[in-house]
Amino acid sequence: MVSGAVVAATDTSGSSSAGVSPAQVGDWLMQWLRSAEQDWHTRSDPDGLEQGWYGTGYTAWGMQTTLQYLAGAGAVAVHAPDEARRRWATRRALAALRFVVATHESGFAAAEDGRRWGRSWISVLGLERAGWVIDELGPQLEPQYRNGLAELLIDEADWQADHHERGGVTGIRGGRWEKDGLNRPESNLWCGAHLWRTAQRYPDHPRAPKWREVAVNFLINAVSVPSDADSTAVVDGVPVAAAHRGANFFESYALDHHGYLNVGYMVICASNAALALLDLRAQGHPIPEALLWHQRDLWQRIRPLIGPDGRLVRIGGDARVRYAYCQEYLLPALLLAEREFGDAGAAGLADRYLRMVGRERAETPDGLLYGRRLRALGSDQPYYRARLETDRACALGIWWHHSVLGSAAEHSNAAGRSNGAAVAESSETEAVQLRSAGGRPEEEPGAWSDAEHGFACLRGARRTASVSWRAASRTQALAFPTERPDMAEWALNLCPVLRFEGDGRAPSPTESPHAQRRVAGYTLEEFTGGFVSAARVEEGVSLAVAEGWRGTGPVADSWIVVAALPDDATVVGLHVSRARDLRPPLLSAHGLNLLIPNDVHNDHRRSIVPLAENALCVDDVLDVVADAPLGVTSHPVTDHSGLRSIAVEQISAGARRGRYWVGAGEPILTSAWVVRVRDAADPVPRLSAESSQSRYRVEVSTPAGRWRLQLDLDGADRSIWGDAVGEVTLSALSTTTEEKHR
Repeated sequence: MVSGAVVAATDTSGSSSAGVSPAQVGDWLMQWLRSAEQDWHTRSDPDGLEQGWYGTGYTAWGMQTTLQYLAGAGAVAVHAPDEARRRWATRRALAALRFVVATHESGFAAAEDGRRWGRSWISVLGLERAGWVIDELGPQLEPQYRNGLAELLIDEADWQADHHERGGVTGIRGGRWEKDGLNRPESNLWCGAHLWRTAQRYPDHPRAPKWREVAVNFLINAVSVPSDADSTAVVDGVPVAAAHRGANFFESYALDHHGYLNVGYMVICASNAALALLDLRAQGHPIPEALLWHQRDLWQRIRPLIGPDGRLVRIGGDARVRYAYCQEYLLPALLLAEREFGDAGAAGLADRYLRMVGRERAETPDGLLYGRRLRALGSDQPYYRARLETDRACALGIWWHHSVLGSAAEHSNAAGRSNGAAVAESSETEAVQLRSAGGRPEEEPGAWSDAEHGFACLRGARRTASVSWRAASRTQALAFPTERPDMAEWALNLCPVLRFEGDGRAPSPTESPHAQRRVAGYTLEEFTGGFVSAARVEEGVSLAVAEGWRGTGPVADSWIVVAALPDDATVVGLHVSRARDLRPPLLSAHGLNLLIPNDVHNDHRRSIVPLAENALCVDDVLDVVADAPLGVTSHPVTDHSGLRSIAVEQISAGARRGRYWVGAGEPILTSAWVVRVRDAADPVPRLSAESSQSRYRVEVSTPAGRWRLQLDLDGADRSIWGDAVGEVTLSALSTTTEEKHR
């Protein structure tokens, strides 16, 4: 029933007696640059000058990859301790820069896919990430390329100022919902930053005033919220309300990017502000007030979503490779928080994440930054693997460069003299209460929610708990010890998993076939120290069985109920799945679905041991109890793991695998469960469950008392969004304070 062996407690923080030094990160980058030779290619121009690229040399993300390579190589070229390495890295960086210049729309040669790059909403992203290297090494280019670089930067600024377009919609725009096609926080930010930088690079250019004007408007509409439409603030001489073109963030600073609650892109927005601000300040250029518009407020939201080991806690999940891309660009965001916002803990978080990077790259002797876990991806998708390697190299190069430039204290003093920081955090900004859209009277520390976007999150001293009904896997909940973010995994976590013939199976067992699930409605209620939330999910929305049968709508419904008890330890759940008016073509079904990562950061070892009947303990810190037999399935990384890229232990309850049938309207599964952060003195939680045709009841006993969670499908419609869910009740049966939550 249970796999895994008892092991010693894992050092999840990566703590050691000494932190990771800039010199050590520099050594990693020098080794990486040597290992990157296997994906480095060159060609000669008509004058015999070398052009080079990393990866494919294609346009689109192939060019971004080369620019990020330039950022990593440039850091070695400028900061390596010995002259020979600096010369070699400079050769590589200049070759990459020549390729970038030559293949741009303003250049004179095609890229390796026969196309030119540039003049798009995303084309300046790589230029921003390599910004300081371009300014540092650009003057070393030959006259043709040096002039070409100026033409490239100016051409991009002109296009963004006059012709900017994204998704067929022109101009500066914003919108809260991804489905409307106007959610543009990150691109508004990097386009505005490029325009401002170009005006500083070429201050005497006749279009510099225009670039600055449009830059401010882009930046005001990057981290924008609904209340900006009525703001009385004036930023860089521009009234915010007049410049407002739509909110990209909710008032709560939730971000619906790529169609889900996207913590990663919240970080990307902070990181791009960091890149521009750090570079402009280091170069002595003025900083626009708009660059920091709402950035401090955004950081207050991001900060509790960073675990003690530096990992992002993706409460809305992640549709991409775990602990990559967005995670990497947390490093510059942490520099911004430390140096601009006075976050005294930011440097420690950066250090702990760097230790994680160090452990991973040490898995193999080849110098690649992702060690073993992206090896399969590299065989199947080398284009994407190259991009991910340069994401990490770029972020490390930025961190190394700005760590070398000066201490946090020196930058903090400079920040105090900056005219940008003061106005960007105006009284207008500070007056905006960071509260949920549901109108919580006073927000608790470590609590974040938005009823409209459908999520709640609590980070306590012992437990972190969250639920999201607009997650990357549509539904997702988390429950883990706050000090152990290594135990948090995303896809369909703490949700029922139903698989049907014809559902277009997910890339791996721990991912969701998204098109087959739709959240029909949800409820969400918060109280001091906890929340209770429920959703109804339509399952098997558009099945298509090969050669002969297509569904005409959902074939089943699932109800998911999650309650975080106000004891900073316990989360209680209930899963109910029922067939609709036909016999659904089921292949498997299980409840609970608690996912525990098992990767290099915990030494590839987990302790999962039985405590009692239907009860397990994970790593001596997390008790798991269900009303049905528990099973543990290991999912290693293979050639068929999709984008998951880390091994996962999957704990399921009442699993049925293999083809089976239930009749129309009959139950598919019912699962009650408790996940509790363990205290050595606490007994194992006790759980009982009962159900009738339409009423389901769970009672749990913990050291904090007895609680009842009840779902009445025929009760009053408690939905705050969408179709009826039923009535959900959480009642305290015996605690120090009798409470009832509906």
